Amino acid sequence: MIREKSRESIVQATAGIGKLVMPTQILPPVKGAAVGWTGTQFDKIFRAQCENTFLGRRFAWDVIDLNAGRDFLAEQGTFDIISLHNIFSGAYMGVGNLSGRYCSSPHQSQAAWRKALLAANPTIIMASGGDDSEVGAMYIGVLPGYLMSQMTARLTVWRRG
Repeated sequence: MIREKSRESIVQATAGIGKLVMPTQILPPVKGAAVGWTGTQFDKIFRAQCENTFLGRRFAWDVIDLNAGRDFLAEQGTFDIISLHNIFSGAYMGVGNLSGRYCSSPHQSQAAWRKALLAANPTIIMASGGDDSEVGAMYIGVLPGYLMSQMTARLTVWRRG
């Protein structure tokens, strides 16, 4: 009998609380820019790695791909995270090749990439590519206000610091 009354009092006390809301439902989605040769299996894996840095948060990806007519270096926008993958510096096919795997922006330069990344003001930048033929650590180099928190042969992560 005592147990029944305790249960009833708990039910009554919590009746007005309503549905439990998870913190991830309250926070706005993380705004991400997926820049590069998108739509590939590598792109999906790389975006999943980016999402792991914001555990539990919803993502809103803006897909920016030269093959789809969008050039990150010619656009303006701010993002929480930027994923750079399969972006070539022009070493293979020359600057301004606008389609295919080795496409590159007509605006392509190290300075242009630094300027565009800093203007986008992300918290995190993740870039694939280990040598200067891809837009990664060797190509971009130092970004003022950012620390390289990870650098491997294939992945570089800059964090705003």
